[in-house]
Amino acid sequence: MSLSFFQQNNDGHAVGVDIGKSSIKVVQLKKEHNIIKLVTYGEIFLGNLLGQTDGKAVSAGEDLIVSAIVTLYKEAKITAKKTIFSVDPASTFVTTIPIPKEASSDILTALSFEARKYLPVPLSTVDIDHWVVPAGILEEDQKNIQVVLAAIKHETLTLYSRIAQRLGVANPLFEIEAFSLKRSLLGDGTFNIIVDIGAQYSTITLVHKEIILDVHLIPRGSQESTTQLAKALSLSEGEAERLKQDFGYNEKTDNKYVGEVMKLSTYPLFGDVGRLLLMYERKYNQIVDKIIFTGSGARVKGISVVAAEVIKGNIVLANPFQKIDTPAFLHDMLKRVGPSYSVSVGLALKGFEE
Repeated sequence: MSLSFFQQNNDGHAVGVDIGKSSIKVVQLKKEHNIIKLVTYGEIFLGNLLGQTDGKAVSAGEDLIVSAIVTLYKEAKITAKKTIFSVDPASTFVTTIPIPKEASSDILTALSFEARKYLPVPLSTVDIDHWVVPAGILEEDQKNIQVVLAAIKHETLTLYSRIAQRLGVANPLFEIEAFSLKRSLLGDGTFNIIVDIGAQYSTITLVHKEIILDVHLIPRGSQESTTQLAKALSLSEGEAERLKQDFGYNEKTDNKYVGEVMKLSTYPLFGDVGRLLLMYERKYNQIVDKIIFTGSGARVKGISVVAAEVIKGNIVLANPFQKIDTPAFLHDMLKRVGPSYSVSVGLALKGFEE
């Protein structure tokens, strides 16, 4: 059975659906006279639907995801027909691999052979795509060409296709989150990394001259801060989450330990990011221009200041809505919530690509 509001014919509209571990975000955009405008946006917390804390990562099954999207579409008044879904980063893999130049005439065969050395799962369990890094992007290698390999697990695509079918979405598109982030947050050709802090894990995306060279998954997320606050201060997870959202890393609170616990809980993540940054700079002989913090975890107050104590570089907070036309009265609100919507904005923008 199809749901009627997914079938409305709204030419020039597109909606991005970001299915995360703790929440689902949607953004609907429209294109008028070559100007892309915000129509509506919204978020629904999966933990709340299960009687748990907002922001908590949950194991959401197919039924819960479908039900949550239906509810969110109604609340946000989503009407767009063209729909693009994000794919769980834990089910994807993106990296750059060298292929011998003598094998470039049969790159698919060479890629199938080389990919086995890099993929953490059997080649038979994933759908793969690839593209050759254009000349001039990286330092010239006399022996190899550089190829970006992207892979998505079969079972994940099957699940998402089934969800789209149950929702009545015709011709859905699916995209790895890193590409959505690049689209919504970057517009220049410099050497950048995007740090997407989710509830359960974080991803580090390396982008150079509009080419994604690597995506690295770190098993640390913003949920760790909530858990550590609850333990250290003998609070419920709900109370700890509210403290985190209200005060963040600010030490000027009624409880002086909040900021300290927050710092201690996220230093390991920042340390991992710092080490990856140095690795990328040495490997590609480039200095990272910007370190863009995004995801719901990037909305915690004071995060850029504390991160700068560990990560040496130009840290900026994501604002994906700056690329689109939005009502003036929403500017301050969208700037605050922007990091949470970087993926969904990027997904919706994909709907306007040729």
